[in-house]
Amino acid sequence: MRKPTRWLIYALILSFQFNTYAQLDCSEFPDFESLMAIYDATDGPNWRNNEGWQDGADGADCNYCDWPTVGCNENNRVTNLYLNANNLSFTFPPELANLDQLIELRIGENNFDGPIDPIIFSPPNLENISIYDNDYSGTIPEQIGDLTKLRRFVCDRNNLVGPLPANLANCDSLRTFSIAVNKFEGPFPEVLFQLNNLTSLTLNSNLFSGVIPQRFENFPELLNLRIEANEFNGPLPNLSNNPKIDLLLLNHNDFSGEIPEHYANFQLLRTMNLSNNSLSGCIPQSFSNYCPLDLNIRMSSNDGLSHNSNFFSICNGNECDLNDPCYNGIQDGSESGIDCGPDCKPCIEDLPACSEFPDYIPLMQFYDSANGRDWTNHTGWVDGRQGNNCTYCDWEGVSCDENNRVIEINFNINHLTGELSNTLTDLTNLQNLILHRNFISGTIPIEFGLFENLQILNLMNNELFGNIPNSIVDIESLVELYLNENDLTGILPSQIGNLTNLEVFYVHLNELDGELPTSLSEIPGFIRLYLFSNNFTGEIPEEYGYWENMEFFFLDDNDLSGCIPESLSNYCDETVFDLSLNPLLSHNSDVELFCQNPSNCIVSTDDISIPKSEYEIWPNPVRESFRINHISEDGIFITIVDSYGRKLVKTWLNSDEFISITNFIPGNYFAILNFKDGIKTIPFIKI
Repeated sequence: MRKPTRWLIYALILSFQFNTYAQLDCSEFPDFESLMAIYDATDGPNWRNNEGWQDGADGADCNYCDWPTVGCNENNRVTNLYLNANNLSFTFPPELANLDQLIELRIGENNFDGPIDPIIFSPPNLENISIYDNDYSGTIPEQIGDLTKLRRFVCDRNNLVGPLPANLANCDSLRTFSIAVNKFEGPFPEVLFQLNNLTSLTLNSNLFSGVIPQRFENFPELLNLRIEANEFNGPLPNLSNNPKIDLLLLNHNDFSGEIPEHYANFQLLRTMNLSNNSLSGCIPQSFSNYCPLDLNIRMSSNDGLSHNSNFFSICNGNECDLNDPCYNGIQDGSESGIDCGPDCKPCIEDLPACSEFPDYIPLMQFYDSANGRDWTNHTGWVDGRQGNNCTYCDWEGVSCDENNRVIEINFNINHLTGELSNTLTDLTNLQNLILHRNFISGTIPIEFGLFENLQILNLMNNELFGNIPNSIVDIESLVELYLNENDLTGILPSQIGNLTNLEVFYVHLNELDGELPTSLSEIPGFIRLYLFSNNFTGEIPEEYGYWENMEFFFLDDNDLSGCIPESLSNYCDETVFDLSLNPLLSHNSDVELFCQNPSNCIVSTDDISIPKSEYEIWPNPVRESFRINHISEDGIFITIVDSYGRKLVKTWLNSDEFISITNFIPGNYFAILNFKDGIKTIPFIKI
């Protein structure tokens, strides 16, 4: 009953709209009436950002090329619509088809529901369509096959089902196809094998099942393959003809058999996740080639796999021994220490000799949960695990008070894997938990909110995912909180202002989104606040300009918009702060321009005439210098970061200009290009 009601409202809007814009002379702007039809049909007055559009509806302005959510070409024809996260509702009108020069339509994170209206696919020159994070249902319309120039299609996080339309094969220019987090089911879609130009294929978090056809040679340019969290089985896909793979996520399926030898030959690889399958046999010894490259490789929870399904066990020099019944180091029947029966899984006993060391058991639970046997340095812990030593105050990474209570656990770059133990909160005197630059996965335990004395929580640069639990705001003793460089998603807890003792907060380089919570301003003593390189949207709260002790404040590389609050001018003299790479922010998101004239709120409307998918680094890998193909004569702003997110270069790059990186050490780097509607990140390798 919902749709007829919406159509009735839409009809009323069209019936009673006072069409004042008809009085304007808009002859130089031929797409004006079509845009006004879109504005009327999608509840424009209630958009989050209708700057320019409302003036058009009021009869005051028809120069849509100056509107911040519209891009144009030199003939004043609309080429780009940036309407993400803008509170659009109802559906698009037939006039959308009149935008025959439109190449990019971004309408993700809005309120569209029901079947996808085929009118979305009517502009004939569309190259980029983003409709993610709506509530669309049903199938993808067959009209998508009419878009022979389509290069990017993203419809993640809806309620779509299959099958994919057969004429999707007509879209042979597609480079990015992403349908993650929907309800597609059945076998791997055969039609995808006809899209020979794909560089990124994302099917994760659906209900696909069965054996994947071994036809990936049809994707010679494939860089990213994400099919995790489905129900695929059989052998891993044969990727021997896909040498450019840099992101490979096959985890949380039911793949079986051995890991192919050629999986050790991806020269551009950054991340590989094979965990939570049914793989078996020896991890190929050639995987040791990856050990010095600081890559993200995970294989955990494959019970039949050698090395306790831990890639870093190979890096520690351990050989494959499939005859070892207990690869965790405790063999039933012949070991010394603790024997827990034929399943070979060690247990934890409260040994009488450890009565003076009350934190022994939660430390052992932490050791097991983080795969302690394969740590780089586990001095004391192994003996403790075997029941031979419970004086943990002498163990690597542990500090105690005078009562033998643990007050600090500190492991930096120690190859911790597995997940965080929720019994760490049994360490009731713990003040500092420092586990940065490891490979810990899973979510942050809700139980962490039970810490009563914790002052420093450092989990930076791991593989944590999911939301920041709301319970984190209950650790009122926290002074420093480091969650950066993980895969965290969702919004910041709304009550984060409860952490009134917090001075340092790092959450940069995650996938957090939503608006910045005003409650952060309730924390009086901030010294460092790093929120950069996420997906935060909306305006910067005015209250963020009044932290008296702020030294470093970074909001760059997000999707923030609107006017920079004048209150931030308090930071112009003594605070290091950065707002760049927020293309919809005033003052061109440039701190220097803002500090020169804080009250001059002007939002950039620079045009993008080339799809971001066209930009590539050449050459790649790089020895001494590189350039970026297709840069316009006006140039582009570029930031280069290393694998830790450290910014090494920030510069304006002109057309055909080369950037020298002769002083960079070999490794993985990222070039971040700044566009009006966001960024493009291009990975490259320095050799």
